[in-house]
Amino acid sequence: MEKNDKTLLPFLQKVYSALRHLNNFSVSNDFNDNISDLDGFFTEYRSSTFALQKSLGGNSNPVYQKNLKDYLLKDESVSGWMKKKRNDSVHEQPFNLHKHLLVMAYLATSSEIILEKEYTIEFDEPFEKLQNDLVADLEKQNPVEVNFSVMYFFTEEDKTVDVFVLSMKAIKMMMAFMVAMYEDLKVSDETCAALLNKNIDLANSIRNNNFTFVRDYCYLTKKHQFIGGEVLESNIPYCKMPIEKIYENLGIQRQVNEDFAFFVSIHSQIYLKQERHIAPTFFVKYADDTVAIVSFDASLRTTFYRKINEIALKVISENIESVYYVSEFVSYGSVSSVRDVEALMGMPYIERQQNVKKTALAFYEINKNGVKSIFAEGEQVNELLSIEDVMQFQKEYDTAYHCLLTPLIVAFATKRDRENVSKC
Repeated sequence: MEKNDKTLLPFLQKVYSALRHLNNFSVSNDFNDNISDLDGFFTEYRSSTFALQKSLGGNSNPVYQKNLKDYLLKDESVSGWMKKKRNDSVHEQPFNLHKHLLVMAYLATSSEIILEKEYTIEFDEPFEKLQNDLVADLEKQNPVEVNFSVMYFFTEEDKTVDVFVLSMKAIKMMMAFMVAMYEDLKVSDETCAALLNKNIDLANSIRNNNFTFVRDYCYLTKKHQFIGGEVLESNIPYCKMPIEKIYENLGIQRQVNEDFAFFVSIHSQIYLKQERHIAPTFFVKYADDTVAIVSFDASLRTTFYRKINEIALKVISENIESVYYVSEFVSYGSVSSVRDVEALMGMPYIERQQNVKKTALAFYEINKNGVKSIFAEGEQVNELLSIEDVMQFQKEYDTAYHCLLTPLIVAFATKRDRENVSKC
């Protein structure tokens, strides 16, 4: 194509319009707004290829046909669904949207799920109408506080299709198609380049916004008060990377059976550099010598409970070898009597934090052989700054400290038992 050719501009504008509609979708919007935005997304998504065909003088362009087949039509289940929804929205009726809330409450002493219940909000029914039912369910769990997560998901009437799972796949396909067309047609127009990058940024933003479909809460039973959690985490989705690459980036020679010691030493250095603070971090180590990193900072413990249960599900279903975890471990000093213990445990966690006497840095390695832990208090952290130091430190603690890891311990035990049965 010649320089400044704007052949792709109408197509890129339609893609942007489709993304804008989906970006407007929110769990806090009423149904009419959300349905309107979904209808707009389906219509503009499908219309984008019509606009491209018109710009190219028809649908017979070989570059268009090749990329259409390689990207947009590659997954027939997604492309067929998107086409049908566009036709339904334009010619028949608005999208038949249903909103669901999956509530999961956790046991504070073991991180285990103690309540899992789904609520359905009909049409534009406000969440407040469900609040009485939810409160009644939560107050049965704990007289002091209940940590729980709410997962929002949206389906069609028959509940077999998760709207956003397919929509995210459709966006990924469209982005690949868009970039391929831009590169293969050798577009050099600055306006097209700017809009292409704008579309990519908006698509990434929409994918990241999916995190807002999960909310963490704490319910203070005695005060009848809901506290919403705040979470700080990377926008990078869960993905695996070669462990060897991490060593290379840090200029460290990898040794056999020293990955956990490496994990401890690196995070001990981070802890000191951040003035004795560390974000709770999981390293999920796979059998193919790759690792996925899950790191976050949160205002409520609920987020930890949710994350550890999410990883436990992966342990059961994926080929995970070990999980490493680092966090700060707090203690409340010496408790002199049963009455003191009862008084302490009768407080919500937020109030107990005022009684913290000291903080330690805690590391765990969990796999099918059990749990290994290293705790460093005060200046002991300085003894963990190299792999060699960690290998010599080896300060083990009583297994009572492992209770919050129960979902992972159970997941690895379940996996081990299944493997043993399959060998029989």
